[in-house]
Amino acid sequence: MTIHTPLLRSAALGLGLGFLGLAGCDVTDPLKDVEIHVDLSEAPVEIPASVGTVAVIAGQTTATTGTVNNDTDIDRIEELRAIKLLPSYLIFTPAAAVVGANGDIVPLAQSGTLTLLVVLDGHPLFTPVVVTIENDVVTAVEPQSIVIFGATIDVNSIQDLLASLNGISIPLTAGWETMTVDQMVGRINDALVSWSIPLSIVVKASGGLDGTLRLSRISFDAKAVLSQ
Repeated sequence: MTIHTPLLRSAALGLGLGFLGLAGCDVTDPLKDVEIHVDLSEAPVEIPASVGTVAVIAGQTTATTGTVNNDTDIDRIEELRAIKLLPSYLIFTPAAAVVGANGDIVPLAQSGTLTLLVVLDGHPLFTPVVVTIENDVVTAVEPQSIVIFGATIDVNSIQDLLASLNGISIPLTAGWETMTVDQMVGRINDALVSWSIPLSIVVKASGGLDGTLRLSRISFDAKAVLSQ
């Protein structure tokens, strides 16, 4: 993820030049120790296909795990406000065809729902979400924005989904089930500004869905401090 703020940086540079004009020979960096605070909206964490693509098999729960390289200008997050999984971040690719009851090859145009959970650095993102697919297109995610203020951790739904993995394991932080929301947010904030993020995606398919699901990014709204 790269967060560029050219207007802020240009303003800061102009301020610095003004100070240089007044300082004479005794020049110090006027921006040293000055923090740049910004409000971020839908700041992306890009997920490569090798990490963000998970098999979709009707009636089964599947998962994928990898590490996301995170190129970021953020020094720290002061207030995480929302995590977003928008329909445009998801692409469903159906299997090309199936064998019909009479042995004929039947092309697929699939509709159904998926239960999806994102796990960031071993921490489940609060709740599984429901992804609706209509004629191979992701049309809705519910909820598509996990608002942090007033949020709860849906431990029971997360545990039920993880239990249905049937022997597939993903990295989880020990004791995540008993964390408070503030503790969970603190760990997620640390992950969002780190240079590499372990990430897992868990998917449970219903209906006749068969193919792959690609999650290309997640995004977040936050008050943050930029690196200098």
